[in-house]
Amino acid sequence: MLERIIYLVMVIGILTMESDVIVQIYKGMKNNFSIKRDLRRVSKQINKREGGKVYTHLMRLISASDMEHIFVSPEHFIYLSIFIFVFMFIGLMIFLELHHALVLATGFMTIPYVILTFKLSGKRAKGSREAVVLVQELTNNYKINSCNMREAIEATAISMESSAAVKRVMINLAKNLNNASSSKEIGEAVENFRFAFGTAWADILAANIFIAVYRGVKVENGLRDLGKSIANSKKIVEHSRRQGYEARLMIRYMMPICMIMTIIGSKLFFDMSIAQYIVCQFSSKSSLYWLLASIFLYSAACLADMFFSSRKMDL
Repeated sequence: MLERIIYLVMVIGILTMESDVIVQIYKGMKNNFSIKRDLRRVSKQINKREGGKVYTHLMRLISASDMEHIFVSPEHFIYLSIFIFVFMFIGLMIFLELHHALVLATGFMTIPYVILTFKLSGKRAKGSREAVVLVQELTNNYKINSCNMREAIEATAISMESSAAVKRVMINLAKNLNNASSSKEIGEAVENFRFAFGTAWADILAANIFIAVYRGVKVENGLRDLGKSIANSKKIVEHSRRQGYEARLMIRYMMPICMIMTIIGSKLFFDMSIAQYIVCQFSSKSSLYWLLASIFLYSAACLADMFFSSRKMDL
């Protein structure tokens, strides 16, 4: 019994000594919960107002990929996709069976979406590499403008000359926030910004912008910590790229060099002309299969190299 009383007194003493820390932790958890609740509520209201998640996704995809000059609206995108499906389905039915024509027409119908997705991926990759500069500029402008996030975003949009893609996103964010008068409109502007980058650091930055604009909370420390985290991540990514540089060179140039050396060796050691070499290469199934397999593996390796070398810079 005495041991329990002593233990209880120790616990109460520790809690009393660390009461300030506990209160800060509680306030932080409460604030984070409130922010997430507001963002979820705003997102649901936006989806409901705009006509659903698909419509909202297409609208953001078109805007973020900078393809508004081709796809004026989500409706225009949908109509074009349906037209491609109908046109290809009717044309393919002349040459193919019904189910084959249906499958291929469906594949052709996805081409506009695939184009938008690839366009957005490229812009996200380029924009993500400017994360350090973006966060540093925003943090500095936030301090200069007395913790006024709207003015800081406007100043950052003007000063971001190093990347046209980032500059455009910041200009759109500044314009949308200036026109926003409710939590829904602020949330929509911030969500469009977050979607344009599609990274973890953009999620954190968007949350900081939202609470700074909507709640008036000072986020200078959050911006500074985010900038340090991004800078550390960038060092790690650059180190990994330098380590894999030689391997990427081998992937790109080894097979073409080997093919050229094979042709030269055939001429020097077997006195074969280029025409004879081509005949030998394509005359047997085994040699043809090995050639096709080599081309396939080389293409796959090049695509993998392109994918990993153009990845987004993230935390």
